[in-house]
Amino acid sequence: MTVTMETSDRRFRHHSVFDLVSLIAHDSDVKALDELICYRKIFLFEGHGYMLLPDYLAAMWRDRVEKVRRGSTLLWDRARDLTSDKFTALPGIGDEKISKQPPDTGTDSVSRVDCRNYYAAFLKYIAKSKEFRNASGALAQDRIVAMELQRFVSYHFHTSSYLEAWRQMNPFISRYNWVLDGRGTITVWMPKYLSGRKRRVWLETHVADAPDPTRPGERERIQRIINKELAIPNFVPIDQQRDIGYPSRFPAPDVQADRRMRPSFIRYLAREKALSADLQRPALRRLGPEKIERLVTVVVANLATRERTDAEIGREFGLSKTAHSHFCGSEWYKDKMTGQTVIPDLWLNVAELLSQVDAFRDIAAEAGVFKAVATIVNGNGPAKLRRTHNVQ
Repeated sequence: MTVTMETSDRRFRHHSVFDLVSLIAHDSDVKALDELICYRKIFLFEGHGYMLLPDYLAAMWRDRVEKVRRGSTLLWDRARDLTSDKFTALPGIGDEKISKQPPDTGTDSVSRVDCRNYYAAFLKYIAKSKEFRNASGALAQDRIVAMELQRFVSYHFHTSSYLEAWRQMNPFISRYNWVLDGRGTITVWMPKYLSGRKRRVWLETHVADAPDPTRPGERERIQRIINKELAIPNFVPIDQQRDIGYPSRFPAPDVQADRRMRPSFIRYLAREKALSADLQRPALRRLGPEKIERLVTVVVANLATRERTDAEIGREFGLSKTAHSHFCGSEWYKDKMTGQTVIPDLWLNVAELLSQVDAFRDIAAEAGVFKAVATIVNGNGPAKLRRTHNVQ
């Protein structure tokens, strides 16, 4: 954590949040980082008013620990630390150094996180926001940036960092640095039963298209291929044994803020499907990432409203009845040969995601659908997808 500056040395105290993030991402400015982390109270949680990022992260962690109650908190402890590093650690500043790992190894050691990468990713995201671009004036823009930054931090804590913590604590998997002959390195998680050069051979055989470390989402694309094709053993985290009936208080500064800041299941699901467009059936691949993301959003929202039929949605996105049925059809049928229900791809992914991510499991429990989710995930036939984090 950076050292707090005296007020007289706060050269960026009049800068917008957007400018501070830009200075951190592009100029590695430690004083801009200090201003953002130590002085900008832009985060809301459970009616406590505005707070600093470290306090917000601590509040989210306390909320999750309360829900675990009798179980282990190790996953959430690690998720908190990972998220803190993602937004506070500047390599080469003070005692913060990036630990260099030897190439092409299966080591479990963890490189030091560089917060500039996460702030740069946030800048790319906010640049695509129509609400941000259409906002009138710097103050209006800053309100949007602050709200989206809170959403971004919350997403990393509840989803990205949590899954990373889970992988780090899984004794059956380890990191593998895939060196790509002068093009760079892609770090992925692979089962330990596949060791040494067998990992490189497997990746070269199973990863279609030339892997490119500079391509956005490339590591995630390759990790999904690994998760899909390799059976990865795991223990069920102790956190899953908690009392799922314990009422959730996550996170509610007020009614409107609660609606805005809950980790959006639909949004995360749509993003995951879009990022893995190349792994979908041919008819879906032809839509491309943006249309897939919009399709998922429309289909899931339509479950509640029932305003449109499957045929209407299929026509909008140029999908045949068969393609739509296989991906996200609302009418399921039994296979005549096996007698088992054939569940469309998207709904299998929904069950997997709800069962894997702790915050989403709470939402499923509150909605009264957790037992149905568990039945699908643990069932036989097409729904038996026991590989780790196989969210295609």
